[in-house]
Amino acid sequence: MIARFWPMFRKEFIQMRRDRLTLGIMIGMPVAQLLLFGFAIQTEVRNLPTVVVDESRTPESRALIAAFENTGNFRVVAHVDDRPALDRAIRHLGRFRGRPGAHARDRESRGGRGGGGGSPGRGPGAAAL
Repeated sequence: MIARFWPMFRKEFIQMRRDRLTLGIMIGMPVAQLLLFGFAIQTEVRNLPTVVVDESRTPESRALIAAFENTGNFRVVAHVDDRPALDRAIRHLGRFRGRPGAHARDRESRGGRGGGGGSPGRGPGAAAL
């Protein structure tokens, strides 16, 4: 099997030397993908809305929460007291995920009334608990 591989490999390289388009595609496409995926696509997560359950409420736990916020990756939008409140807040935030301006549109459709909107001063999509 290996004995037949090398002659075929050599034949394909000879063919690529004759056909410049194939050689250009074989070299150009990976370079284009590298540039596209390496520079154009940003995978860094910033300002992720976060709901915090701090049951201990100690200075150490507050320092840990502050450390998370200071990274710039997390944005604490609500502090809740128990697990059911956490589940409600996550469901509430999930309604607005991926829909820019959805919070304002939903509030306007209700005639400016609250009822599921964000908390003042915390930005759109923040849980109102």
